[in-house]
Amino acid sequence: MGEGRRDAVLVLDVGKTNVKLLAIEAGGKVLAQRRTPNPTLPGPPWRHPDVGATEAWMIEALGELAREVNVVAIVPTAYGSTCAMLDEAGELAFPIMDYEDEHPEEVIRSYAEVAPPFNETFCSIAPNGMLLARQLWRARHEHPEQFAKVRTVVPLGQYWAYRLSGQLAWEHCALGAQTQLIATSTGEWSSTARRFGFDRLFPQRRRAGDVLGPIRAELAEQTGIPAGTPVLVGIHDSNADYGRYRMAGLDHFTLLSSGTWLITFDTDLPLAELDPARDMVSNTDFTGRPVATARFMAGREFDLVAQLEGSGGGEPDWAVVHRLIERGTMALPTFSTNGDTFPGTAGKGRLIGPELVDPTEAKALASLYVALGTDVVLDLLKSKGQMILAGGLAKDRLYAPILAALRAPQPLSVSAEPDSTALGAAELHWRKVRPTPPIELTPVAPAELAGLAEYQQRWRAAVGHG
Repeated sequence: MGEGRRDAVLVLDVGKTNVKLLAIEAGGKVLAQRRTPNPTLPGPPWRHPDVGATEAWMIEALGELAREVNVVAIVPTAYGSTCAMLDEAGELAFPIMDYEDEHPEEVIRSYAEVAPPFNETFCSIAPNGMLLARQLWRARHEHPEQFAKVRTVVPLGQYWAYRLSGQLAWEHCALGAQTQLIATSTGEWSSTARRFGFDRLFPQRRRAGDVLGPIRAELAEQTGIPAGTPVLVGIHDSNADYGRYRMAGLDHFTLLSSGTWLITFDTDLPLAELDPARDMVSNTDFTGRPVATARFMAGREFDLVAQLEGSGGGEPDWAVVHRLIERGTMALPTFSTNGDTFPGTAGKGRLIGPELVDPTEAKALASLYVALGTDVVLDLLKSKGQMILAGGLAKDRLYAPILAALRAPQPLSVSAEPDSTALGAAELHWRKVRPTPPIELTPVAPAELAGLAEYQQRWRAAVGHG
């Protein structure tokens, strides 16, 4: 034990855009962290994250933080719709597929013929590579000889748990997050997974908070982390965020978990009311319970609109937002290639009304546009109770007050912690040694924006959501 150093859980948070390693103490405070971009490489055979570079960075970062804190456990968390296919030697049989890689038309067509029905998995056929069963189907379809060498498949979070501990497992949050591999109502393998033998490729199922094994001896030696330090199975990232509130005892709420994606969880909507045409799906929480969810690529949309006038400019104030509303300048979906919240709009995002005059206006419009899109998502989920905003969008000072005004009088609060996903992952360990503390939430006062209601009505008419 390092003299004067505090005990901490290290959370490896593998996001689509960035990778972070955070040291989190029992009280939930982030004591130290490191971060790096998560770049993708081109094919063949498909776009893929540079896991070699990430692992080299991870080892260095583990060593740095091990000199700053006493490491008591390591917990990985990672984005979903991604898996690692391993050969007999435990090495990657294929590069890990980037879920934004575009599938060939033949793969899309042939998989659609064998996909399970929506009411079995409560997961529609998502765009691009963002569907784990179809990733396996593509590898099997395009590279049958290489796929025959695959012995084990694990979700991305459990791949990093494997690299940390040398042990293999999968957990339900990752495969219950829009993969078409799990039948939601039963928690068992889907008909498609069984039909093509995908189920036989997965190792033992473990709970997210289970100890998978100790850190690998050679990794302990490289980093200075004590031998025997437990590595937990780990958890899907947005489910780590959602689980944090459930572990703290909250019920009957809507969570807006934001990053590249806005993943919105509602505790009360029955799964039978999910609309597959609007990117509404089921997630599975850390206890194995399904929860109604809607997806909107809000973080990506925000960035694309904010950059329409290039970089630079100042931080927008409310006068800029007033000016946009008064002029009627609007952004209409969808600027990214994932437009299922607004069907048929992928890549067709555009501006209507008077043009933007500078980058500051573009940034303000991004906040206004994404808040309007979020309001539609909340309507789709029939959200009525407390709303909680966490993650990247909570840092934007315009977005939350605009959303609160659009939803008034429905209450909106913001999580005080910017790293709520990592805190949820760390809590998988800390809850074993002390009760989960209450979560600090800050109520959001609705913005006072003249003309917002009329602007909202015109925007909804333009996007076909009256």
